[in-house]
Amino acid sequence: MSLELIKYTQPLSKDELNFIKRKAQEERLQLRKIILIFVCLSLGCPLAVSAVRFFVANESFFSLLQYLVGVVFLLLFSGVGLYWGYIHSLRKLEQDLSQQTKTIERVVVTKKQYMPLNHEYYVYLTSVVKLSIEVSEADFRELKEGSELEISYTTMSQLYLGYSV
Repeated sequence: MSLELIKYTQPLSKDELNFIKRKAQEERLQLRKIILIFVCLSLGCPLAVSAVRFFVANESFFSLLQYLVGVVFLLLFSGVGLYWGYIHSLRKLEQDLSQQTKTIERVVVTKKQYMPLNHEYYVYLTSVVKLSIEVSEADFRELKEGSELEISYTTMSQLYLGYSV
């Protein structure tokens, strides 16, 4: 038995492409909601601080400069976090949609495990992308430690698409 790494790419099927499109659409909606929340917080927090200063500290004026500095700082801080989140999730899905390829990797089963609590069957693999996968009961009984199988996942975002024995 050889443990050499075998990976290759194939075009995505229509079902897999639709799955990635749905996933990307969900990510876009979630990102829009987070942007809306961050913008509201960036505008509202400095206003709340100004109101507290006015009522509690008895400052008799509203400092537009302090408000704008607070808004700009919070928007920049939020923007950096949003960009980081976009780079690590949605951008990779969009790259998968443009490339329309999946990676297929041949892996070796290192361990089998049955979870009686939820009646599910898992096998642990030699892959760096997917350490364990849930398999059917029939495949669980057929596979032995040291058996080879192929897993497929999207090339850029590494979304797990399935396995074949």
